Amino acid sequence: MVAGAERGRQYGQLCPIALALDAIGDRWALLLIRELFAGPKRFTDLAAGLPGVGTGVLSERLRQLEHHGVVSRRRLRPPTPAQVYELTARGAALDPILTGLARWGAVYMTGRDDLTSRGRWLLQAMAATARTPPPGLETTNFVLDGEECHVLVARDRLVARDGLREGARITVRGASRELYMLASSPGKPTAPSRHFAVDGDRRSADRLLDHLVLGVRRAAATGVPKA
Repeated sequence: MVAGAERGRQYGQLCPIALALDAIGDRWALLLIRELFAGPKRFTDLAAGLPGVGTGVLSERLRQLEHHGVVSRRRLRPPTPAQVYELTARGAALDPILTGLARWGAVYMTGRDDLTSRGRWLLQAMAATARTPPPGLETTNFVLDGEECHVLVARDRLVARDGLREGARITVRGASRELYMLASSPGKPTAPSRHFAVDGDRRSADRLLDHLVLGVRRAAATGVPKA
C-alpha cells in the first residue's frame, strides 16, 4: 500500500502511463535512476552526482523507488563496509525507456554549454543515440575532467558505465567540454581523438569517438531516433 502522503501525489488513474509516473515520475527520480545505470552507488555518490538535489529529497526519492521495487540496498563486504544502492531487475527494465528518452531529448543538447556537464552524462547520451556498433570498435576507458568511466562495446549496443574497465586497451583523457563541443557541432568529425590524449591505438579511439559523436549529432539534428 502507498502511504497517505504519497497517495496525495498520485494521479489516481487506471492507466499504465499514469501508474508508471506514480512510481518514477517525481522530480529527480529518473536522474537518480540514470546514475544507478552507471553502477551501484553510496548515498554520498548519488548526492555528488545530482548537483542541486537536497539530501532530504534524495532520501525521499530513494525510499519511493525502493517501495516500488525499482531500487534496492546492499551492504558491501569488508574491508569496505559501506551501503550501496543499485537497480533491481525491475529498475534495470527501464533501460529501453531511458535510452529512448535520451534519443528524444538529444535535440535539446545543442547550444546549452551554460548547463552543468559531466563526461559520463555525455557518454551515456552518446551511447544511447549510437547505432548498433560496427565491427572494430573496442571497449574504451575515459578520464574526463578527472572522472573515470568507460564505454562498453556489447554485441548490439554501446553502454557507458562508471570506473575504468579492466582489460580495456585504450584510454582517452581530456575535458568533458571538448566532448560536448564535438557532440554539438554540425558535420562529420575529422580525427576527433586529436582533442584528447590517448593511451593506446589512436585510430581505434577515433573509430569509437566518431561513432559516438555521429549518433548524438544525428539525433540532435533530426529529433527522431535512428534505428
